[in-house]
Amino acid sequence: MQNNEFAIQLNNVLKEHPLLKYDQTERVFKGTLIVDDEDNDSYKVEIQLGEFPKKFPLVWEVGERIPRKLDRHIYLNREDCCFTTLAMQQILLRKGRIKTIPDFINKIVIPYFQNNSYYEINGKYKNGEYEHGIEGVFQAYQDILELNSIKITINVLIWHLKNKKLGKNEHCFCGNGKKVKDCHLYKYNDLKYINDDTIKSDLSILIANFKK
Repeated sequence: MQNNEFAIQLNNVLKEHPLLKYDQTERVFKGTLIVDDEDNDSYKVEIQLGEFPKKFPLVWEVGERIPRKLDRHIYLNREDCCFTTLAMQQILLRKGRIKTIPDFINKIVIPYFQNNSYYEINGKYKNGEYEHGIEGVFQAYQDILELNSIKITINVLIWHLKNKKLGKNEHCFCGNGKKVKDCHLYKYNDLKYINDDTIKSDLSILIANFKK
């Protein structure tokens, strides 16, 4: 990221979220993030930019409003916020759906905290959340591939690692009899945005669960 572009993004964040301050030495935003102006709902946060835009920044909720539990989407060993799976994160970044720091804060961080606020009142998440472990891995690939079978998902991931390319006129993996080009081609193509190591790790989790 060019210095000028980076500076513009920093300034935009500080304008949009004036209760945040930026520590240039640590490359971290610290302060209060308003997630709902109408209700004056806010969270005390630290946002460590790290390797962004290669990876999502790390975010900590430092006011201890969110219990440190996996079902509340806080990593217990690191206590940073868990937004999505690594595979989905890589797709969002590499397809350009999350291009800038303001994108990340407004499209990822704020909805995450809004969902938590909803949970505090209603005991459930309004927008849904991926579970942890095998369930979350499979749920993410359901969204990525639009497939509801673990077995078919496993076959697609194995095919991708071995071949990288499926003929457009071949029958689709989903089994509906259509050609790939008329069915899931645009979904299968999203696998190219995911690191092979990530797919291998997720595949091993899915296979281990499928054999149980």
